[in-house]
Amino acid sequence: TYLTRMEKSIHSTQRNMDSNVFQNQFTCSMCMNYFIDPVTIGCGHSFCMPCLCICWEGAQHPPRCPVCREISHQTNFKTNIILRTQVFLARRARPYQFLSSAEQMCEIHLKTKNFFCEVIKDFLCLLCCKSKEHVAHRHCSIDWIAEEYRQELLKQMRFVWEKTQENQRNRNREIRKIRTWEHFENILKRSESVQLHMPQPVDSQLSSWPITGLIDRLNRSQ
Repeated sequence: TYLTRMEKSIHSTQRNMDSNVFQNQFTCSMCMNYFIDPVTIGCGHSFCMPCLCICWEGAQHPPRCPVCREISHQTNFKTNIILRTQVFLARRARPYQFLSSAEQMCEIHLKTKNFFCEVIKDFLCLLCCKSKEHVAHRHCSIDWIAEEYRQELLKQMRFVWEKTQENQRNRNREIRKIRTWEHFENILKRSESVQLHMPQPVDSQLSSWPITGLIDRLNRSQ
């Protein structure tokens, strides 16, 4: 009936809304995908560590939260373990979110592609994996290989971020040295300027004579 169809439509819409809300909880507001190595900064907002590193790499100091613009003095990021676990489970629940329906199904066996072939770099179904063409190849489950690639990406991103921070520290150290030398140079210039404007004796020998000798010389000159 019409009412039954309406109820089914409402329930379907509700499920889609719940699914969207569920996914948004684990989605980075910068890349709009599931978090990769999520980090939470002081204001409470969470981002993918690679996204935040790229955002702050060329930003003015001190950096600000990309969402609320609150200043953040945090540079040593630590992974939000709880959020990372939740995101991993969410990915496991929806492993094909980035694949179209055609990409999910094997055209030959009409089976779901649950595996990834390391040799041809493509998704395969179980029957394809066991075929003569691929049986000698290395196959992994989709969620496992995705996690492996994510971890490799994170390792590289952390290395780049640490090198960037080290370069920034070295740059700040050199800037402090330059400013210190400039300060000493200014002090030296002011000191030389003061010496040049100090009154000088008429006879330079007078400054080296004892007081008694100076008095005798003045008496003889009278």
